[in-house]
Amino acid sequence: MRNKVFRTVGIGLLTTGIAILIITGFLIVKLNSDEKHAEEASKRAMDVLRLAAEQAKRAPITDGESVLSAEDESLSESVTESSEAENTGGSPEAAQEGKKAEEAPYVSDVPGGADEEDDQEETLMIDGIGYLGYLSFPGFDRELPVIADWDFEMLKDAPMRYNGTLEENDIVIAGHAYDVHFRFFEDEQPGNRIVFTDLSGNDIVYRIIEKEVLQPTEIERMITGDWDMTLFTCTYSGKARLALRCERT
Repeated sequence: MRNKVFRTVGIGLLTTGIAILIITGFLIVKLNSDEKHAEEASKRAMDVLRLAAEQAKRAPITDGESVLSAEDESLSESVTESSEAENTGGSPEAAQEGKKAEEAPYVSDVPGGADEEDDQEETLMIDGIGYLGYLSFPGFDRELPVIADWDFEMLKDAPMRYNGTLEENDIVIAGHAYDVHFRFFEDEQPGNRIVFTDLSGNDIVYRIIEKEVLQPTEIERMITGDWDMTLFTCTYSGKARLALRCERT
């Protein structure tokens, strides 16, 4: 009788262990796939945003006109077309369906960010998504595009404005804790510089003043305070938020 009980318990533990291994393996595969998607989407956006900033320095944005010349716009179009072709075999309809089907990991409990009624800053459309500009992290030799309007589903593509604006010096930017996005924030330190390049080609320099760990429910605390820019992501465990509080220099 005792042997039968031990055998039953052993089989149960073995079954549970196998199930855990299968689930873990699935999550690892999905995370790798999501990170690859994020890296490709960010690279495509950065190629166009760098061109936009360079073009804007020669021909600044006026009255909402695109910062890209006719010649440069062909790059933006080719980026969009190649993106659709890579992901769906060339079908725009399939591309749209593919976007709806993808699931977004991490920070899934972050509620809605910036209101659509907030002051709209100049944006550039890339792959059907509006971008504000891009962030540069000199200490880590990294550049990341910033999506203009909050949409959790699009957070898998790039960091995005969660609240506030550049003009009001209260912008809050959220990003996933992917290796190719904000994972390195744990190594950032107060005193380090961060540069935001807008679509007019202006380099806005910030300095990290404080690193802060917040609970997912501390939304009001995240978006308030006397900070010119806040960047945040999940901690490695996903149970809290790591925020970089920055001041404009």
